[in-house]
Amino acid sequence: MKRRAVKRKIVLFIAVMLYSCLCMGGRTCAQGISVENIEGQEKPGNLEKPGIQAEAEEPGNPEESGGEEGQPEKPGNPEDPGEEERPEEPGNPEGPEEPGNPEDPGNGDEGAGSIIETAVSGMKMSFERTASSEIRDTIAITPGDERTVSLQMYQPSSGEWKKKCSFSTGIGDGRVTLVYPKAWKKANTSLWRIVIDAKDGCSEYISDPVTITTRNRKELNLKARSALIMEMESGQIFYGKSMNTRRPNASTTKIMTAILALEKKKLNSKVRITAEAVYTPYSVLGTRALNDRASMKQLLYLTLLPSDNGAATALAIHTGGSVKNFAKMMDQKAKELGCTNTSFKNPHGLHAKKHYTSAKDLALITRYAMGNKTFRKVVNTRFCKFRTKKKKNKYAMYSTNRLLGEVDGICGVKTGFTNQAQNCFSGAYKYNGKTYITIVLGSPGIAACQKDTKRLISYINRYM
Repeated sequence: MKRRAVKRKIVLFIAVMLYSCLCMGGRTCAQGISVENIEGQEKPGNLEKPGIQAEAEEPGNPEESGGEEGQPEKPGNPEDPGEEERPEEPGNPEGPEEPGNPEDPGNGDEGAGSIIETAVSGMKMSFERTASSEIRDTIAITPGDERTVSLQMYQPSSGEWKKKCSFSTGIGDGRVTLVYPKAWKKANTSLWRIVIDAKDGCSEYISDPVTITTRNRKELNLKARSALIMEMESGQIFYGKSMNTRRPNASTTKIMTAILALEKKKLNSKVRITAEAVYTPYSVLGTRALNDRASMKQLLYLTLLPSDNGAATALAIHTGGSVKNFAKMMDQKAKELGCTNTSFKNPHGLHAKKHYTSAKDLALITRYAMGNKTFRKVVNTRFCKFRTKKKKNKYAMYSTNRLLGEVDGICGVKTGFTNQAQNCFSGAYKYNGKTYITIVLGSPGIAACQKDTKRLISYINRYM
């Protein structure tokens, strides 16, 4: 019993001491006894957490979250409320989304850094000049303050543009007068463009090609009052002398007569030769042809080769019903072809008041007629003969075009002469794969007319 009482006292003493140590924060008690030094006692574990039995598992690293059942959840950083309580991130406060370059507002905004488009007004895109003239063109440039303008010429051999000269605008003045250099005079047709350099936020400017057509690269010593060279396919004029002056044109009128008849009537249609046709001056029909019938084709040859006035009258009546009405048809056709200085009063070209044309208009008419295959064949014929349908009258004829067969390349078209018109000739000349229309009006004599035409042909041979 005494032993038990002693043991109780000892246990009680130890308990008191342990309690004292706990109250002192784990310090060594006054008697110098520590918990760790008590013999026979188990380590009580973490004494800062009362309520956890000594037999319980160690909680492990307090910094690791306990995911197993029965273990307390990691309280985490008291400054971090956890995933459930943490507010949505507002983004990186130190690295917000880039707003872009504040000096570059982007494509949608106007501001610093934008390019101003250069514009040009008043620029002419085509010129037609004689080689003895000068070409100037005043243009306005926006923005135009101290801009440099270059004139460039296209080089067909290399396919490149070559700078020929430069001009500059003044301060605050966008107007400049371009003077084209003489290089354009050396070609029948040349292409040019202007190039304006970029400057101070203004864009570069390159114009569309400017076409320059050069006429009269050499002046010809012609006796004719009016003359012209026109390329048939394009209608481009390469030489001209008083080409818009109205002049009587004699039997070159028959070019229009023939093409209208070809367009309005069939080639094999029968034509009645009336008294009006028979008695037309300077006709080989004669009274034997009165009330005779011939095909339109036969009368075309008679009209265009020996230039028979009676045959032209017969075609006019056959096509238009009367000479007067046919003349109206001729004027209407001339307007359709772009003629502005032409008026017809008869189908043959005998002198009449207000019966005239110009070298340019006659070239337009000839160009149109040469587009007809039958017409081309007839005017390229030197000799023809036929017999009329009804009376079987025979006609043999030679072309009045003496250059046909004499000058290589001549393939038509029509001569003409009256005292008022003097000698006239509308010719067609083939050279280098192209056909050129040559016009001579008002030459003083057949020989002069032929020489004038040959000079035009020489011009073609040299410059085309």
